Amino acid sequence: AGRRISYETSLTDTPRWQGLLGAKWDTKILEDVTLFTDLYMHWATKADTYDYDGTYSGEFKTTTNHAWQTLNFTVGLEGGEESKWNVALSLRNLLDKNDRQAGNGVDDPGFHAVLSAGVEF
Repeated sequence: AGRRISYETSLTDTPRWQGLLGAKWDTKILEDVTLFTDLYMHWATKADTYDYDGTYSGEFKTTTNHAWQTLNFTVGLEGGEESKWNVALSLRNLLDKNDRQAGNGVDDPGFHAVLSAGVEF
């Protein structure tokens, strides 16, 4: 059975600890073009929250989003003098781990790639 909500701050669906840990490297390959790489781990500890039990009893149950971590790698180019541009390929969740970020009711995809480009005027 559930329990009546008491607004405990420990059950806010927010991990106690979360962050990024990694290493970045870049080098100029042309006068105004830089190659950059980024290898990092994105992680969070478990997060507990109240969920409504689906009835009209006013009771809630405690659910947990488990701790998770993903290993990611990005490589790209950036450059330009007046108009800065960049293009990058990110390989995310290299170890194909199942993860769900707190506050999100959907599992993140397993291994996947993201291609991005940008220009500043």
